[in-house]
Amino acid sequence: MQQLSQIRKRQGPAHKHHVLSEGSTFWVVARGASMAPAWQDGARLLIEPALLSSIYPGEPVLFHDGSQLIAHRLVRRSLRDGRFQTKADAVCEPDPWHSADALKGRVVALQDGTSIRLIGSGASLWQQRLIGLRDRAHTGLHALAASVMRSDPFVGAIPSLSASEARHTWAANQVLRQHLDDALRLMQQAGCGAIVLKGQALIASGMVDAADRPMGDVDLLIKTEDRERTLAVLLANGWKPAGNQSRLRAELDDQITFEDPAGVRFDIHWNIVTGGWRFRRVIRPDLDGLWERSRVLPSGWRVFSDEDLFLHLCLHLILSGGGGLKWWRDLESLLAKRGASMNWDAVAARAKAWRIQGIVWLALDTLWQRWRAPVPLALIQRLRPSPARRVLLRRLALPVAGDARESRLRRHSRELCLMDSVRDGLQVFIGWANPPGAWLRFKTSPVR
Repeated sequence: MQQLSQIRKRQGPAHKHHVLSEGSTFWVVARGASMAPAWQDGARLLIEPALLSSIYPGEPVLFHDGSQLIAHRLVRRSLRDGRFQTKADAVCEPDPWHSADALKGRVVALQDGTSIRLIGSGASLWQQRLIGLRDRAHTGLHALAASVMRSDPFVGAIPSLSASEARHTWAANQVLRQHLDDALRLMQQAGCGAIVLKGQALIASGMVDAADRPMGDVDLLIKTEDRERTLAVLLANGWKPAGNQSRLRAELDDQITFEDPAGVRFDIHWNIVTGGWRFRRVIRPDLDGLWERSRVLPSGWRVFSDEDLFLHLCLHLILSGGGGLKWWRDLESLLAKRGASMNWDAVAARAKAWRIQGIVWLALDTLWQRWRAPVPLALIQRLRPSPARRVLLRRLALPVAGDARESRLRRHSRELCLMDSVRDGLQVFIGWANPPGAWLRFKTSPVR
């Protein structure tokens, strides 16, 4: 986060909240690199107190998150209830929604060294008015849709990126690309390989526009035998585990999240199955085959083959609950760009071998039913489950609008109906009733 310090009035030092309440402009000093390249660590920002109705998406704002003052860019606002959402330029995922009283003002100028320059959204007055009308329309339409279509899993989905958001997304992805290059160089020097996953792989392969694919972190797949060596070289170069993680948690999830010295997050995986231990007895992807079939791009990055990339996107999307609109767009883009040349017989064979036929069918069926995406209809028919299971998959395996948090009963029901056979479902049930030793040690450990 962009932490702020040394808050003062032009007339002299004062307590930060006292300064804000008086309504005069004041300077703050930014700490951190989350808003690079807009400004760097140590830059002085001039803050002008302002109401939410006078600030438009694309403008950087100052707000209080309960523990500290933060300067991020406004990306979305709801004039109906006075809430707003922000995002750091160097971090692709947006911040949580904030209440109106958290807003302290807009950033109007930047002093970097001896130069001072104005900061704005880059939009003219009439463009800002159109943005305001768009915000009101989105807020009203989402409220109306939520009241009429309570079972629609995509009510309230994030609308398409505006031009300002697309510019910042593109810049943030360039920053992530530089950090990814540095990480891969470190691993290569240690003799460890890595496969780039998901968003960055799609962008590098030319399937997704870098300006239309927000990302909050980078995902890499490493070989299980290279795990200790990879983690050791990262730790030796200033990386550190993100949050309150432990080796027990990593053992359960088959992944660990690291932050590089600049604070960029990397999810280091040694398996592609989201959910870790609960599905290990059932879903068994061919990890060695994934590496053998992977390809190296001109950039030097290693990525999955198109067929394996498709299967991984389906697996990640559905096991994660199916609520990520950008992940559905990833699948749609892959099918639009490479669907005609993909080996669908191989996809069907691997889906059966990995025991994820229901998962792949649900992803394709949803893309076809909802968006008429260019899906292979022959594969849908080939993977089609029984009528009763189709109803269960459509009812339980996709999110329901208005569900703030998935209940444990619903999650367990969803996981059971995703299994390809009664035997597979029984294996998952046994996994819940007889968890591995790592899970028991994690639950009873004082440090998680």
